[in-house]
Amino acid sequence: MEFHSSILQLAKRLIRFLPLPGVVAALVYLLTLSHDVYPGLSAALVSEAAGLIPPSEAAHPLFAGVARAIASVELFSLPVRLNLFSAICGTLCAMLLYYVVSRLILFSACEDE
Repeated sequence: MEFHSSILQLAKRLIRFLPLPGVVAALVYLLTLSHDVYPGLSAALVSEAAGLIPPSEAAHPLFAGVARAIASVELFSLPVRLNLFSAICGTLCAMLLYYVVSRLILFSACEDE
């Protein structure tokens, strides 16, 4: 599979817009950041991170481990720390999704045959 040089240059230009979805996602997350815990699954996950209840199957082991590490840091309240961590993860996911989809669309639309 070979691509024209202009397509590769366009792909490099698309990288300039990579922070845009991340900035939008970060703004939305930070403007709607909850400072407390609400009843439900999020309360259970915060309780697990604090070590108040045993871990359940609801949390992914990697997330549960990182949440326990974040719970040990004494910077803000526990819900704020975990919500900030979730905001960072959401921002990175938005940027990764933009990167993958933009390259997929560009290269599938401009493939030389």
